[in-house]
Amino acid sequence: MICKGETIWIFGRAGSGKSTNAMNLVKAARAKKESVIYLDGDVVRAGITNDCGFDKKGIEKNITRIVQICKVINDQGIDVVASFITPFEKLREYIAGSLDYPTLIYMNTSVETCYERRKDLYDTGKVMEFEEPSDESKYRYFIMKGE
Repeated sequence: MICKGETIWIFGRAGSGKSTNAMNLVKAARAKKESVIYLDGDVVRAGITNDCGFDKKGIEKNITRIVQICKVINDQGIDVVASFITPFEKLREYIAGSLDYPTLIYMNTSVETCYERRKDLYDTGKVMEFEEPSDESKYRYFIMKGE
């Protein structure tokens, strides 16, 4: 019997350190010969979800599609590390309720640091709103400082 895989979902603002920390997790897992797939928001948006816009509806469609991909991979006994901005609390609740073994990690990085790292996005207005996780969240998550 194949055991189901788990998903670690790292979220935060553009430039918060999601991809860097996700890659560090993936490298550590692969060094231990663990089966893991990394899904990066920028890479996935360039291909699989390139038809999803950046308005609220497009973001919801993007995340919903990625959650379904994570489920298929997890059902094969493979872990997933996913790094996506995931700006709305409603989406984070959806992730927590849709995956069997999710761990959500919030990259709590100041807006100033994020801006310095990704001026290209912030200066062009391509950065979407971001809802901070509430203290009454209906899911379990961890907080990492990205500074």
